Amino acid sequence: PAGLDRRVQWLPRPPDGVTGLLFANEWLDNVPVDVAQVDAAGVARRVLVRGDGAERLGEPVAGAEAEWLARWWPLPAEEGRRAEIGLPRDEAWASAVAALDAGLAVAADYAHTAAAR
Repeated sequence: PAGLDRRVQWLPRPPDGVTGLLFANEWLDNVPVDVAQVDAAGVARRVLVRGDGAERLGEPVAGAEAEWLARWWPLPAEEGRRAEIGLPRDEAWASAVAALDAGLAVAADYAHTAAAR
């Protein structure tokens, strides 16, 4: 971005072979994810959004994404319940951590409790 201090180098991804500290503050919230919503039959479906913001339900969530939901954000079979499918966040974090040869990786996130979802 324009206006960065000359000592700052902007990179599209972490460099390989880092020794040090990888600190991600709210970074995972910036990774795009899909949303699932439970339909009238109790099936979690992908939420599709048109350019004008109108939503509709698409195909049922399946495969690795369904496994992720079952493990990390299980949805009750109540119509309208929603969850973010966080698999892309897991993959992004794993990729960032893989850049470390030695050191420490810390992700800070201001989370919520499952009851507040």
